[in-house]
Amino acid sequence: MNYIITLIIFFASFNLFNTHFSEPASVDFYLGEKVALIDNKQLSLLIDSDEMENYFAEAIFDVEKEELRFITREKVNKITIREGDKEKIYMLPVKSHKIKLGMSMFATGNYELIFELQGIEKDISTLLEVF
Repeated sequence: MNYIITLIIFFASFNLFNTHFSEPASVDFYLGEKVALIDNKQLSLLIDSDEMENYFAEAIFDVEKEELRFITREKVNKITIREGDKEKIYMLPVKSHKIKLGMSMFATGNYELIFELQGIEKDISTLLEVF
């Protein structure tokens, strides 16, 4: 398990220095009605519709380990994380159905997590609010 977290941090660091921060967002988070995928006193993870919930087999926040955990129905190729103003802060190559993101990656604020799923043309955009 520590190996996976170390690997994610390594790739995040690698991609952080090899990307252009001026790149526009591939998916805009719509301002319509939002559905809470995870709702906790420390954070909320919101999606645009109930339809998007079908892409996730599991989405939880482990309070003890302070990590977000996802299991998706389709393999995730990468996750792009943008801070409130759409500035890219991480691009994580994942290549898995199971994802763990440590909360040490996120300070208080709003983040857009964009999941690029294998075999799905449309990326899945979520809004993470860290309190």
